[in-house]
Amino acid sequence: MTQRLFVIVVAFIGLLGFLIRFFMSIDPSIWADEGQHVWIVGVNHWYEMRKVYETTAHDQPFGLYIALYIWKNIFSWSQVSMRCFSAFFSAASIPLIARYSHKLLGDKMITLFTASLLCFSPLSIRYGYDVTPYALVQFLAVISTGQFLLAIKNKNYGFTMSHVLVNMCLLNVHYFSYFFVFAQVLIFLMYSYKNTWQKKLTALVYPCMFYVFASIPMFLLFDPTIAKGNHWWIGLENRSSIEVFSNLVLYQDLLAWGVLATGLIFLVKKQFFEQEKPNLSMVYPLLGINAVMVFIVYVAGLIAWKVSGNERYYIALLPSIILIFSIVLGLIPKQKIKYAMFALLVGLFVYDAYKSLPRQNYQDFDSAMHFIKKDDLNSQGVQKVMFIPECCRWGIYYYQAQKNLQLKNTVLPLANFINNEDQRYAFIQKLKAEGYQRMYTVLYYESLKHKHLLMDTMKQHGQIITERSFHGVCVLIHTL
Repeated sequence: MTQRLFVIVVAFIGLLGFLIRFFMSIDPSIWADEGQHVWIVGVNHWYEMRKVYETTAHDQPFGLYIALYIWKNIFSWSQVSMRCFSAFFSAASIPLIARYSHKLLGDKMITLFTASLLCFSPLSIRYGYDVTPYALVQFLAVISTGQFLLAIKNKNYGFTMSHVLVNMCLLNVHYFSYFFVFAQVLIFLMYSYKNTWQKKLTALVYPCMFYVFASIPMFLLFDPTIAKGNHWWIGLENRSSIEVFSNLVLYQDLLAWGVLATGLIFLVKKQFFEQEKPNLSMVYPLLGINAVMVFIVYVAGLIAWKVSGNERYYIALLPSIILIFSIVLGLIPKQKIKYAMFALLVGLFVYDAYKSLPRQNYQDFDSAMHFIKKDDLNSQGVQKVMFIPECCRWGIYYYQAQKNLQLKNTVLPLANFINNEDQRYAFIQKLKAEGYQRMYTVLYYESLKHKHLLMDTMKQHGQIITERSFHGVCVLIHTL
């Protein structure tokens, strides 16, 4: 394959990856988690953004919102524009991982394997169009993993300045990146045991000190909630990090890992290879990063918090998993077997992506707000109020602003409303005293389970006119 054709194919795979993610982003509404990120950056000035950031139940470091804010000011605050932020960085990861793969391994076919696997990775596609940090984490993790492997290959076991800067960006985009960077430090230490202390100080200790001191302003200035122990990854669902990581692996489909296991079995059988000892020098550090990060999170969970969370928190490991796939496939000398396994692997990825998409666990706030806007226009002259449960309400605010829906919002913790009959009665009486005659109740997430209780309460104080259901959302319209 000529160099020109090689570059064209890589560019085509990258473009295909962007188009897949872009077209997946058009229809689904901005859902609850996305709404929070979009709402925070919807201000005119960055210092206003910081105030909104501090008053919302934010779940990411401030770096994500700086990047989103810059993107919004260059393009727009529309749904498509916000989704393209993630689609761009997710797709940009594809030619980037191809560049590192070619630089590290020097094999064009393995490079095309790598780019194709990341292009069709179900996990990458799933979070490649959400307005969440995971596409940006994937992009930065590709650079960080590539720099890490180049250092191992060149036997320069430490952080270069560019590597330090990329890791600093990672740390300011997602908190789980601390585990990822610490795993790199430990692997470097294992490889550099023969180095003098002077070299270790320069290559490892000084960069680590820089990470620590550079992180302090972020926590003090932009993240006061973490000091109070009130944060998204503290006290998450009771799942061990090993279980979550296995789910991350299985997200790529169990059969896909069966293919990888088959490839590893081929490594044992010398007759499948032209050389007696296949070169696995790039596989060991990649396996090490995965194992060390999972172990660190597991230990942190035992000592402090249940921090295992969700598979998407480990997306920084995805480039290393993809590279392991590609290297193992590339080591098989028999072309027919190699291409058959590659085709099977990509086929399984495509099937897994098709099976898990389009997204099912989202809330169609767009249609719900459109419905309320239409009713609002048809009932002029009546004072109206919208009741929203406290949890994850930012997507509603976003579409309310997009549709210029001028309604007073009243927010109440759902637990108080459900468990306290006197509070429910006082809440309705207060709205009546303020002169409101029509009320829109928007239910989603946990509040959907208590729809009948809410309907019974409203019937005691007025009349339910309409009940309308959308994907993951229910709207009740009633008089007071």
